[in-house]
Amino acid sequence: MRVYEGESVRTSIRHLIQALFAAVIVAAGLLIPTGVASANSGGTFVATGNTWGVGLYVRPDVNAPKNPTKGYVDLRPGGHDGAYVVCKTTGVGFGGASATWYQASSIRVGVGDVVLTGWVFAPFLDGSQAANWLPTCESNGGWFQIQSPHHLGQYSCAVWNVCIIPSGPYAKNGPDLNPGQFVYGQCYVWGNNIGPGTSTLWFLSSNNDQYGDQTGAYVYAPFLGYTSPPSWMSQCAV
Repeated sequence: MRVYEGESVRTSIRHLIQALFAAVIVAAGLLIPTGVASANSGGTFVATGNTWGVGLYVRPDVNAPKNPTKGYVDLRPGGHDGAYVVCKTTGVGFGGASATWYQASSIRVGVGDVVLTGWVFAPFLDGSQAANWLPTCESNGGWFQIQSPHHLGQYSCAVWNVCIIPSGPYAKNGPDLNPGQFVYGQCYVWGNNIGPGTSTLWFLSSNNDQYGDQTGAYVYAPFLGYTSPPSWMSQCAV
């Protein structure tokens, strides 16, 4: 270990420990990236294949609930429906197929695009073809901490006239998260302002550290301390 001029051995040891600790934190994914060489993926449209209908689930598991927003139906086979997919992850397999899932930032039903989020089973959507080039969800975003005193809702969408359900009024894909917890943001959209302030910025989240259950949801960015997106984050394909 090199000791610099004017620096004691004890001070040098402390600096070394601090550097090692920071490296461990970064490796664990607990620091939010403040800048990367290129923007992350905001997603692209993938149409359904000819065989299977495809559900939009709140977690990458066919045993999980489907997105709760009213009027939702499975994506129909035949290529007219589809999903705007952002990233891929490994979830729970089904029917002997691979356990690859895509997170969707929006879906297309017929001729209309609906900004609803959740997970679609890759083998049923496109035979997992997009998995050849989509980034992993675990490497496509960053962790963001929920700012006190806010609790963070995990909404099925970011636009209220889409989210409203009879028992709602606003549909959520998972339970609210506590102040101080973290969510993993993938990309951003402009939705509704739920205050305080005037920002309408929302992040697409693929996981949280409170439950660690890979709930896919839209979360209100000002409650994470952001009123404009970080420079490295792409806008979600919707």
